[in-house]
Amino acid sequence: MTTDDGVRLHYLEAGSGPDMLLVPGWSQTAAQWRHQIDHFARTHHVVAVDHRGHGDSDRPDHGYRIARLANDLHQLVHGLDLEGIVLVAHSIRT
Repeated sequence: MTTDDGVRLHYLEAGSGPDMLLVPGWSQTAAQWRHQIDHFARTHHVVAVDHRGHGDSDRPDHGYRIARLANDLHQLVHGLDLEGIVLVAHSIRT
């Protein structure tokens, strides 16, 4: 998925059913959710994202403010047509 400012965001996806979005904290990646993905994919469509600059997402030299990271998630949600999302997230505070 590519954001409106040209940054490619990597995400993991598994399962079917209601949508669940797993958001890692700062300096963490989607891979940290591997056990939860395996578990929840039995009953949900699970998406776990790597923030820009993390994991397998692009590493631009801009866009690391909370507002931009939130915009990235907004674009991901709409780009993947996620609805009625169960949101699970770690703190992004550093």
